[in-house]
Parts: sequence; C-alpha cells; structure tokens
Amino acid sequence: MKKIRPLLLAIFVGTVLSPTAHADVKTTAHEAKENIKAAGKKFGEDTREAAHEIGHTAKAAGHAVASGTRRGYYATKHAIRKAVGKDDSGAASE
Repeated sequence: MKKIRPLLLAIFVGTVLSPTAHADVKTTAHEAKENIKAAGKKFGEDTREAAHEIGHTAKAAGHAVASGTRRGYYATKHAIRKAVGKDDSGAASE
C-alpha cells in the first residue's frame, strides 16, 4: 500500500497539471502563429517598397537616357548643319 500511494499521487498531480500544460502549449502556439503572420506582413510590405523604389530608379534612368539621346541627336544635327553651311543659329550669317 505504501508503494501505491506515491504512484497515485504522481498520477493525480499529472492529471491536475495536464490541462494547465495544454493551455500553455496552446497559448504559445497561438503567439507563434501571430508572430509568423506579423513577420510575413512586414516582409511583404518591405518587398513592395523595394519594388517601388526599383521602378522609380528605372524610370529615372530611362528618362536620363532619353534626354541624353535627344541632346546627342540635336548636337549631331547641329554639327552636321554647321559643317554643311545650313546652320540656322546665326553663325552662318555673320
């Protein structure tokens, strides 16, 4: 009988503490799920912002290339007209 009492006491303590342990695991799992969701949202927001910045930079680079090309075209056109003698800038009339 003396050997059974510690065993019954251990079973009783385990039975009493089991719902508490289950609730703690459930709470921890829920917190982990919420943390993962928050991290995923933050990652998505950061990715979106990075994509917007890349798009803005690409647009600015495209405009710079177009502007440079336009200036180069008109500079070449002006140089050829000046060489041929058809420059309308007033240099030929001097």
